[in-house]
Amino acid sequence: SILFNIKSLSSLVLRDCGINHKGLSKISCAIASNESLESLDVSNNPLGNGGISSLVVALEINARIKKLKISGTQMGGVEGGNAIATLLTGNSPLEVLDLSRNHIGDIGASKIAIGLKSNKSLLQLSMRRNALSTVGILCFQLALFNSKNIGTIIKSNHTLRYLNIDNNICENEEVSKVLGFVRMNLPRLEKE
Repeated sequence: SILFNIKSLSSLVLRDCGINHKGLSKISCAIASNESLESLDVSNNPLGNGGISSLVVALEINARIKKLKISGTQMGGVEGGNAIATLLTGNSPLEVLDLSRNHIGDIGASKIAIGLKSNKSLLQLSMRRNALSTVGILCFQLALFNSKNIGTIIKSNHTLRYLNIDNNICENEEVSKVLGFVRMNLPRLEKE
């Protein structure tokens, strides 16, 4: 908690620290009150859905985080997907979100895609290695560009520039079709 009292702390990496959902609950209180933190990496910690849910509550209070890495945190399914959907609809400055190597699956992906539709700031999203089939990946396609009618086009997400969906369980040909569609409909992200 001393770290969070540093007024100039803009980035915090807590990767591979063995933090569980109880530990993250304590850290989340400090995250909520920090006014300078813009980047947080809690990857490779066994947070589970409970830890991610408490983090999302903290990030709703501290709407300054622009980059969030929660890769390999054992979150997933409906509960994990709902927590991330809440984050996407509520944390307006979030630009980079890494959800790779979790257990999100198609149902969780559908929840995240719903949150993505109303998000107006996210530029990069990584969904690598999340056991997504074609169904889960198509949820993102519809969130990014649904050409059913003019109303659905307007409600589609228009800010996302980079979506990483590799190493999921669908066939390479199916991924190629979706990626081809995304490349045609999204401007390329400028290299940093």
